[in-house]
Amino acid sequence: MEHLNILERARSEMKIADHMMYVTVPLLSEKMLMSSVIEHMYKAMVNSMLALLEYERYYKKIFSLPSDDKLVVDLFFERHGDELEKAQIAKDLKEFFGLYQTMKKSQIELKKDNELVIISDTFESIRIDEAKLKSYCEAMKKLLKIVEGEIVAR
Repeated sequence: MEHLNILERARSEMKIADHMMYVTVPLLSEKMLMSSVIEHMYKAMVNSMLALLEYERYYKKIFSLPSDDKLVVDLFFERHGDELEKAQIAKDLKEFFGLYQTMKKSQIELKKDNELVIISDTFESIRIDEAKLKSYCEAMKKLLKIVEGEIVAR
């Protein structure tokens, strides 16, 4: 029952991200904290998706799991995109995934006016403030509840 272990990791990462977002970041104004919140939310998102896909693999609804995070996210959206659209989080999750991919490739991250500014490879700047980060955090919580509901309900 590997899916339960993966789900537990997702819960743990979400708990860390949530605490950092609502307790630590408001107290300390440090750009690395926002980056760390994004990192933990990303791990929570991928592990949540992976838990449900592993559950489906375990019960032979799919044959194999992709090893790459991008392929995991793509497969999850292919299989469960309608549920995410109903919960109105699909757009936020896709946007967040793109943000994380840009952040990982980026060489430059700055903190300006209480915003994290990420400079992409093409020198395009992406600004993330606390409000946007909180909306992503709420989307991750909804995703985790959807996944928990799918696994527990079956």
